[in-house]
Amino acid sequence: EVVSRLSALGYLEDIQLWAGGEGSDAYYLAATDEGTDILQGSIAYPAERTISSVQADLESAIQPYSGLLKFLPPENILENLMGIQRGGDWAIAGDDPETVRAASLEIVTQLSEISDAPESLPALIPSEPRTILKVFPDRQALSALDIELPLLTGQISQALYGSVPTRALVEGREIDVRLRAREEDRGRREHLLELELPSSSSSHIRLDSVARLEQEEALPFLFRAQRKDLGILRFQGNPSDEQLAVLRKAGAYPVHTSSLKNQAAEILMLFSLALLLLYLSLGVQFESFLLPLLLMISIPLSISGISAALFINHVSINLNSSLGLLVLMGLTVNNGILLYEEYTHRLNMPGSSRAGALYRAVSDRLRPIIMTSFTTIFALLPLAIDPHGTSSQCSLATTVIGGLSASTFLSLILLPHIFLAGKRRI
Repeated sequence: EVVSRLSALGYLEDIQLWAGGEGSDAYYLAATDEGTDILQGSIAYPAERTISSVQADLESAIQPYSGLLKFLPPENILENLMGIQRGGDWAIAGDDPETVRAASLEIVTQLSEISDAPESLPALIPSEPRTILKVFPDRQALSALDIELPLLTGQISQALYGSVPTRALVEGREIDVRLRAREEDRGRREHLLELELPSSSSSHIRLDSVARLEQEEALPFLFRAQRKDLGILRFQGNPSDEQLAVLRKAGAYPVHTSSLKNQAAEILMLFSLALLLLYLSLGVQFESFLLPLLLMISIPLSISGISAALFINHVSINLNSSLGLLVLMGLTVNNGILLYEEYTHRLNMPGSSRAGALYRAVSDRLRPIIMTSFTTIFALLPLAIDPHGTSSQCSLATTVIGGLSASTFLSLILLPHIFLAGKRRI
């Protein structure tokens, strides 16, 4: 049903859906204690369309009558490093749901005063109130019929969510056999009151004889994070500067970039520590302050190859691609170390000149360096080829391939000139 509705949009390039909590196991049922089924999927859309417009079309096409529809766009750390704010979900936190909802509605009111265009105003998620059924058991009636309270709650839970009395072996895998009341027998309050309970004194008794149900309207379900209630304001496009000022003044923050900002800070700290340790290790090994800097010049040379590879393979700068840059630090410096060691060995030979020693070093080490680089690149090619965009290691492999290709080529050209010009100061 979902696939047919999404296919009716006409412009989606690829639709992949799977049931359960695992992408390769359709029989897997997540959160079995709550009777919750999870439907996951990935959707590819044309580059000329924006995430916000596609998300709006998906919401209108699927129209979930219950449950949560969650979108996970590709995480792009570069936007956070450059301070780019995209449209999406903004959260307002508070100590209780009533305060949060009142504050969220106040923000919507203030934003409507700035612009009354419907497409520029956020939607409070969820927007409709929910109905709560509260069960008040009659303890005296339960005691007279010899029915314990856990039995009552268990019977109600099984009627609504079902129980798993056994498991069946299907196609080599064990799946749950769920037993619960039919949808038409548990969809209304009257149906729940007609629920029959087992009793030792009589065969079955109705729920309405030992308990009463009260129905009340409650606030919509609000999300929680760090012991705070959250109200979610969803924008279809990018908020304007005036809207951003109102959101920040009210204490709202973007949900989809808060975690990425923390990741970006951690990655920058990790890069700084890795560069410092690499410099200190090379400095101790060669007993020089300048030589490690010359050897590490191949690291910025790899940036051009990384950018080109990510662009060609249509991969964003995310957490995995940043880790690929960390891997490149050791791979690219290794080429410079091989060249320098061979250069100093040739230079110490009797009758050798600086230019001649450098020429012999490059010619002798050219084949080992190229073979080592090509071995690494070809080994990572299967990870980088990901037509469906489902591999989490694609961006890491693409980063290493692009960076290693560029740094190997450029370092073989640039490093010999640097050694020739800076030998007296090393």
